[in-house]
Amino acid sequence: MTRNEKFEEHEKIDFTTRLADFLQHNRKRIAVTGAVIIGVFVIGISGYAIWEKTTSANVKAVEELYDRYFEMGFESSQADGEEADEYIESVREFAGKKSGYAAVRAWTILGRIYQTRKEWSLAEEAWSRAAETRPVSYITPVSLFNAAAAAEEQGNLARAIELLNRISAEYADTFPGIARSSFSLGRLYEKQRDTEAAVSAYRTVAENWPTSSWANLANSRIIALAIAEQK
Repeated sequence: MTRNEKFEEHEKIDFTTRLADFLQHNRKRIAVTGAVIIGVFVIGISGYAIWEKTTSANVKAVEELYDRYFEMGFESSQADGEEADEYIESVREFAGKKSGYAAVRAWTILGRIYQTRKEWSLAEEAWSRAAETRPVSYITPVSLFNAAAAAEEQGNLARAIELLNRISAEYADTFPGIARSSFSLGRLYEKQRDTEAAVSAYRTVAENWPTSSWANLANSRIIALAIAEQK
């Protein structure tokens, strides 16, 4: 055996001895640390199980609220009186305490109720809350669009434009109603007498979604605004 081989062998033996000594002298600490790690893991698994169970319960609860929405006649404006008020209050309380899908679903129920009743400030609030609930879902741009409509009904064009611009900035590639939303943006700019911004919005519709019915309407508005400018 060469000198280097003897040295390496000695180092291996020495390391093994030191490791054994360390384990012997620190066995209690190692056992406690191991127990803590295992405990954290078990807590994590238990926490996930509880979260999953709670989420399932919340989804079931909000779907029951949604079924009652139709049963009570809110869709056809037939729901009224004390029972209807109690239902609305229960949905608001539920929405305020929950998160994720359950909260979004509850806020959209309220948005639809207030929208049907033409209670526009409450409708805007409900749709805005639905849009702000995380995680983001396919319902988010729909909620923003409905919130914009409610804001417009109140005469708050600046707020409506802000909400529609957010859709254009964040959901242009995923929102099926983006052409309609962009056309609405042009229409609101027209109402503000901002012709330049209106034409720009209409051109966006015509260029990006040329086969849609909204493109035809956008082109007609561009022509009408051009004629109006010449007078």
